[in-house]
Amino acid sequence: MKKRMILLSGFCLSLLYTQAQVVLTPDSAVRQALRANGNIRAKQYEVLAQKQQIKQAAEINPTQISWQHGQYNSYVKTDNNFTVSQTLPFPFTMIAKKQAYEAAYGESGASLKLAEDELAYSVRNACAKLLYLQEKQTLYARQDSLFKALESAAALRYKSGEGSYLNWQQAKAKRADIAIQLAQLDQEIKNEKATLKAVLRMDDAFELIWEEAIIPAMGEFSSTQNGSIQVMQAQVFRAESEVRLEKSHFWPGLQFSYFNQSLIGGPTGSDFSAPIAVPSDRFQGFGIGLSIPLWAGPQMARVKSAKLQQEAAYHTLNQQETELKTEWTNLINTFMVAKGNLNSFEQESVPLAYELQKQALMANQQGDISAMEYLYQINDALLLLDRQIQLNYQTRILSNHILLLNGTH
Repeated sequence: MKKRMILLSGFCLSLLYTQAQVVLTPDSAVRQALRANGNIRAKQYEVLAQKQQIKQAAEINPTQISWQHGQYNSYVKTDNNFTVSQTLPFPFTMIAKKQAYEAAYGESGASLKLAEDELAYSVRNACAKLLYLQEKQTLYARQDSLFKALESAAALRYKSGEGSYLNWQQAKAKRADIAIQLAQLDQEIKNEKATLKAVLRMDDAFELIWEEAIIPAMGEFSSTQNGSIQVMQAQVFRAESEVRLEKSHFWPGLQFSYFNQSLIGGPTGSDFSAPIAVPSDRFQGFGIGLSIPLWAGPQMARVKSAKLQQEAAYHTLNQQETELKTEWTNLINTFMVAKGNLNSFEQESVPLAYELQKQALMANQQGDISAMEYLYQINDALLLLDRQIQLNYQTRILSNHILLLNGTH
């Protein structure tokens, strides 16, 4: 009964472990990363912060309120003067400032898009590498079983006097070498999984299943969706808005003021018979003025500097577009060649590798070949199958790069 309970508990634990496993594909891994990655969330908050700054375009200088008390109109020492003044930027300046903030907000949004593209590219590459290691581990585990059988057969032949001690040791050394490589692969897989889980911000164990991404149309390069081009276009627009903003500072500022004061002891009218003003008699007035920049040299230098920055942004954008077009063409050509090589290899070399393994195993079991010959044939098959895994990995990395240049998550 106790034994059954132990078995049942073990089964339940294994069932729970299986249920806790999360099945990931590159697409779902990218979605998880975009949703939970801290760097992306930080970028999102930066965009929101930049959006709030647009409201600063309506900012005006603080209203100045002053009060004077004392003897300044007559011999009476209790006069009061209240003054309220306000300086306003010219409306064109406020419009230019709003456009500059909107351009900065657009640039932060483009930076977020680029960060998302780069994160998606990094996650897809991590998935491709993890799958490469897993496929290699499966291949080497299968080879390990073959070498284990060879080692057992070589040991029996040596002990029966039909084989040599050297053949037995060679088989033993080959299996030991495969075991070392399997251990290394196991640790690399654990490291890659831990790194990927950190990027995805997830704690659950997961199983990776590869699904080929849908590659966009491989025509001429279009910069519409490319993240880096979008950032540079936003930088150009921001540079243009900075030029308009600096030019707007040549417009004068507007000043408005209002005062309210007493004139205790002074006449309340123009004739001499007018009564004398008392504290309850108040006098008021308005003022309108302009704040004109008389020394324009420094501001002209700022405008010129902004124009130079605008030219720099234009040239950087044009150069980046030219380089990306060339990179796109080279990438597409390389991908097509790699895809063709992979298809040819899988049609011709992979079946040959399995046939080599099959024939070597049969010959070894029948005693037609030595252990050394068997090792050579199995090793040739291993190299072919390992090459298939590498070609697959290279093709997946290239497809991920195409998605990055195309701005596809």
